[in-house]
Amino acid sequence: MVIYPTQPQQPINGLPAQADRIAPSANVNHKINERSELLYEQNTPTNLTEKVTQNGIKQNVESELNVDALNVKDETTSAKAAVPKAEEPTASSRPVNRSWADIVTEDKMSFALGKHLYEVKLDFHPVLLQPRGLINRRNWCYINACLQALLACSPFYTLLRDLPLGPGVDRGKSSTPVIDSMVKVMYEFSRYDTSQEELQLGPPFQPDFMYDMLSDLKSDCLKGQQEDAEEFLSFILNGMHEEMVKIIKNYQKKTNIKMEEVNGDIGDEGDEWQVIQVGSKNKGMVTRKVVEHRTPISDLLGGQIKSFLTTKTVKTASIQPFFTLQLDIQSDNVTSVSEALKEMTVKVPIQGYVCAKSKQEVEAFNHVALQKLPPILILHLKRFVYNKNGGCKKVMKKTDYPLVLDISKDILSSDVKNENLRPYKLFAVMYHDGEEAIKGHYISDVYNHGSKTWIRCDDRSVTAVTEDQVLSYSPPRVPYLLFYQES
Repeated sequence: MVIYPTQPQQPINGLPAQADRIAPSANVNHKINERSELLYEQNTPTNLTEKVTQNGIKQNVESELNVDALNVKDETTSAKAAVPKAEEPTASSRPVNRSWADIVTEDKMSFALGKHLYEVKLDFHPVLLQPRGLINRRNWCYINACLQALLACSPFYTLLRDLPLGPGVDRGKSSTPVIDSMVKVMYEFSRYDTSQEELQLGPPFQPDFMYDMLSDLKSDCLKGQQEDAEEFLSFILNGMHEEMVKIIKNYQKKTNIKMEEVNGDIGDEGDEWQVIQVGSKNKGMVTRKVVEHRTPISDLLGGQIKSFLTTKTVKTASIQPFFTLQLDIQSDNVTSVSEALKEMTVKVPIQGYVCAKSKQEVEAFNHVALQKLPPILILHLKRFVYNKNGGCKKVMKKTDYPLVLDISKDILSSDVKNENLRPYKLFAVMYHDGEEAIKGHYISDVYNHGSKTWIRCDDRSVTAVTEDQVLSYSPPRVPYLLFYQES
C-alpha cells in the first residue's frame, strides 16, 4: 500500500503540472553536483535531507518541511518531539564536504570499473531468468514492481551482471552505491541455459540492500508510506547514469582519453545556444543544445525530445533528454498510446506570452517532436492529475497499448524523419491498483524468456498470465508504466 503526496506535482521543465503535456520530463538531464553529500552521512547536517525532485534537482530542505509537504504524520513524530534538540556542531567539529574526485580516488575499483564501462558493448540477447518474488518489507511495492520490470530488460540485466562487482569482490569504499545495490539484485536471480517448459520459481527474498542504499543516500524514495513508482525508477536510472559519468571521467582522466559527448543532454560544459537551421527568408531557428557525457545507461534508455516555441517572428527549439517519456492521456482524443504520442506533438497556445524584444504580449505556441528514440523505450501514462487547489485525482480511463508498437514518423523531428524506424515490443507493464490517487498498490507483468510466458509479479507472489490478461482493462488496476524494447 502506498500514499501519494497531496501537494501539487513538481513542474516539468519549468511548466506547471497541468501543462507538462507539451514538454515531457527530461529525466536524463538531471545534473546532481557534489554527490559526496549523498554518499557519506557525515557530510550532511543532521537537520537536512537530500531531496531529488522529479526533475532531478537536488535541494537541501528541512526534514520537518518534507513531512508537512507530504501532509503525512510519521508514526514516530510524537516520540521525536520528546527528544531534546541536539546542540549545533561548532565550526571546528563540522565535517568537511569531500569532492567526488576524492571519493572516486578512494574507490579501489574505480579504474577497473571505469575501463569496463568505457569499453562495454550493449548485449541484447534474451536472458533466461528464473523468476522470484520480492518480499514487501513495509509499503514498498513500488520498489518491488520497478525491480521486476528492470529485471525483465535483458540488456539491462546483462550490463550489470557483467560489471566487475560481483560476489567475492572486496568493494571497500564505494563511489557507486546505486550501481552496487542494483548489481546485488541481478545476482539474486539465476539464469537457465535453455528455456523451461513449465514455470519454475525460486524462493522469494527481501532486497534489504536496496532499502539500505536508499536510507544511506537519504532518498525521498524511502519514507515508509506510498511513493511514486516513476519517481523511484527515475532516481535509480539517474543515479546509475551520474555514477557512471564520474567513474568513466576518472578513467579517461588517468588515461588521457577525451570524454564522449552527445548533443542534447546535460553535462559539465553547461548550456550552449547555436543557430543550427535556416528556414525561409533566411531566418535561423535558434536551438538550445546542451551536452551530456555518454554512459551505457544513457545509450540504452536515454531518448530526446525537441521542444519548439513559435511566434509570428521567432522560432526556437530546445533538445531535452528523457529516461521516461511522459504521455498525457486526459484528452478526449486519446484512447491509446499511439494517440497519446500523436497528441504530444499538437501545437498548444501559450497564454500570456510576452516577447522579450517588444515587451508586448504576443500569440505563441509550443509543441514537441521526438528527436531520438532509445533501444529501451519507457512510456509513463500520467494517471495522477493535480488541480490548482492542490488536490489529486487518478485518471482511470481505458488507454489501449499494443504488444508491438509502431512509431509514426509524423511525431519525429524534421531532421530525423528519414531515419529507419523499427517496431518496439512490449516486455513489461507496471500497474497502479486502487480507486484513489493517494493510496493503492503497484504490481508488474513481465515477459519471462526463461519460461516463454508472461508472469504477474505482485510482491512475493509470482503467477503466469496470458497476453490477453496483460492487455485487458481491469480497473482500478490500470497501466502506469510501459516498457518496450526495439525489435
